Order: sequence, then structure tokens, then C-alpha cells
Amino acid sequence: MREGWRSWPGRLALLALLPALLGAGGKPGRGPVVDADAEHELVERINHSRKQAGLPKLEASDQLREAARRHAREMAERGQLTHRFSGEPGLRQRVAATGLRFDLVAENVGRSDDVATLHAGFLRSPAHRENILHPEENAVGVGAVRVGGELFVTENFARVVPDYEPEQVEKLVAQAIEELRKRARLPRLARGDSQPLREQACDMARRDSVQFNHRAYPAAGGTQRIAYATADAGSLPEALRQLAAGTRPVRFSVGACSARTPSYPSGGYWVVVVFYFQ
Repeated sequence: MREGWRSWPGRLALLALLPALLGAGGKPGRGPVVDADAEHELVERINHSRKQAGLPKLEASDQLREAARRHAREMAERGQLTHRFSGEPGLRQRVAATGLRFDLVAENVGRSDDVATLHAGFLRSPAHRENILHPEENAVGVGAVRVGGELFVTENFARVVPDYEPEQVEKLVAQAIEELRKRARLPRLARGDSQPLREQACDMARRDSVQFNHRAYPAAGGTQRIAYATADAGSLPEALRQLAAGTRPVRFSVGACSARTPSYPSGGYWVVVVFYFQ
């Protein structure tokens, strides 16, 4: 059996469970052992397939391999293929526990007698092939555990993103606003103090919510406030992009906070931007 799974952590926390396909069976033997050679070969085959498809190479990630090995060993010990056993954390949580920061993660699991047969089977399955050839991924980690003559394999794919300090996030958002206004041939906006908004952003992070606390932080007249959370510091919500490229604002302030929460187990950024119209 082979299964493919993909998750896009972010503001909408979109999750997709891909269909399972029937394949080779077999009963596990004793003494599950990590097969590092098989792991290396699978990474090589994955990157060869991507090269043939005109896609960039995936970087081998120790953190993704760590999470993949743990799950592969669990499957080998139980003699069962699944993306999540009862009581086991989900894929996002398993990868986030390694300390990796990412905003997209996907997984293939399979079992076979040899690496070539397994990889060929993944490529014949649309769900697994999509994971292997997804253009937005940049990292891979493979865990392979052998029981007797059979391999239990987990392939973890991710888009790894930089880990920024709040001040760096604020700078990135400010630069993006300036670029949007430059493209719209509008004057550059003055930028105000970040500290008050940083406190508001950290309040959202503590509550793990983008619902703004209007009672604790009432908005001043002649302003518009946009609050959001994201796993990718360079991603701006459309409402913010439209407002930044408008003619009404005369200045703005931005505050950010970084935290790991149940909604963002690999780390998220909470951002508050205020535009002033007078």
C-alpha cells in the first residue's frame, strides 16, 4: 500500500488527505533497522525525477529525515502503513517538533522489497507524484526502516522558510509596502513607531488568534488597522496590499510577533499594520 498526504499550514490551515492505493503487502519480521543506503538512494531518485521534470533539486534536511525515520520505524514495528497512528501527533506536529520552520509539508508512505520498485510505484500514483514533483517544495527527508527483506518508508517534503526576528518581519512588511506604492507611482509613506503594535501582535500570538482585541486596543480616528497571521513573513494579505497601494494613507506603522502555537506548530508571525489617513 502507498499513501500520499499534503498539508499547507497557514492562516487558513488548509489540510488535504490524498487517496490510498493498493499495492504490495507482506508481514514484517523482527528487528527493524534503519537503512541509510536506501534513504540516500530514494533522495537521489526523487531529485533525478525532479530534474527530468525541469524542477529544482530538493535539499536534504536532517530535521525532515528525523521525523520521517520515527514514523517509518513506527510503521515497521506495527507492520502497518498509515499517515498517523492513534495517539501519534499529526504530520505538521511531528515535523515541527524537530525545530524546522516551514509553511508547506507533505508526506508519502510506502512499503516494498526494494527502492526502485517503491519509487516507481510512487511515480505511477498521481497523489504521490504530486508530492515528489511539487514546484514549491525545497527540502526532503526520507526515513527507511527494514524488517527482514521489506522496507517501510516515509518521505517528508517541505518548503522551508527563514526564521526571522520580529524586527526583521516588520522591516520586510515595510519594504513590501514601499514597493507596492512605488509600483503604483505613489509617494513613499512615513513610518511610525512599531512598539505599541508589537505588543498588540504578541497579544494575538498569546491567544493564538487573528481576532483582534478591540476592547484592549481601540483604534484611533482616521486610521485603518489590518491584523493577520502567517507562516511566511513575505506573504501579505490582499486587503493589506490594496490599502498600501491606495491614495488615502499618509503614513503607517507595523508591529510583529513570532511564536509557536497549536495553529502554527512550526512557528508563525502575527502582524498588525495601521494606516493613518490624516
